[in-house]
Amino acid sequence: MRSRPSDGGKLREEYADRVTFLARYSPVPGHRNGELAVRTAEAGTRQGKFVEMYTKLFATQKQ
Repeated sequence: MRSRPSDGGKLREEYADRVTFLARYSPVPGHRNGELAVRTAEAGTRQGKFVEMYTKLFATQKQ
C-alpha cells in the first residue's frame, strides 16, 4: 500500500501498532531536481525531521 503525506497521517494513526512504515527514495531519471530531492530527504532524516521534509517535498514538487 502506498501512502503520501496528503493522507494526513491517517494510515499511520490507524496501523502504527501493527505496521512498520518504510519510506524509500531514489531520484527519478531525467527529473531536474531528483538528485537534490533525495539529498534533501536524507538531510531531513539525519536531522530527525524526515516527515516534515517529506511533506514539504511533496507539497512543492511542482515548483
